[in-house]
Amino acid sequence: MSDAYRPVAYLPERLPIDETLRRLREDLQTAEGRRSVRHFSTDPVPREAIELALRVAGTAPSGAHRQPWFFVAISDPEVKARIREAAEREEREFYERRATPEWLEALAPHAPELVLVHDAARPFASAALIAAAIAAARATGAAVPVLPVTDTVKLVDATGRIAAT
Repeated sequence: MSDAYRPVAYLPERLPIDETLRRLREDLQTAEGRRSVRHFSTDPVPREAIELALRVAGTAPSGAHRQPWFFVAISDPEVKARIREAAEREEREFYERRATPEWLEALAPHAPELVLVHDAARPFASAALIAAAIAAARATGAAVPVLPVTDTVKLVDATGRIAAT
């Protein structure tokens, strides 16, 4: 029977301590550079890379070396968007309703220094305007850059007449 349990011998390579320390320092540097990412590349990923990553993940230690998990690779952009929306809803729910005070306090030292919001109504905000807003926000605690409006939005009716401004 091919699904029968067969023990796999574990005979790790014994490394000299200086090599062990070098590898651990390298691993630590990699781990310290990790960040939670919310924006991903739209570049295609070769199927072989996905399959190899899944094979690596499937080797994680488990009871009796049975790996009782399933992985799903999703390529449909609409399905990925729905998953992202659901994950973001869950994250909001967690922080707004379920996170303990201790958890929120632990995050406080990592709060962003500055938050910039662009309303996209004025898509051509210059780099100079953004730099000035950042400088003002740092100096005073908040800043709202204001640009003159040179156009308006009109609502027209079915005949093409302006119904509202």
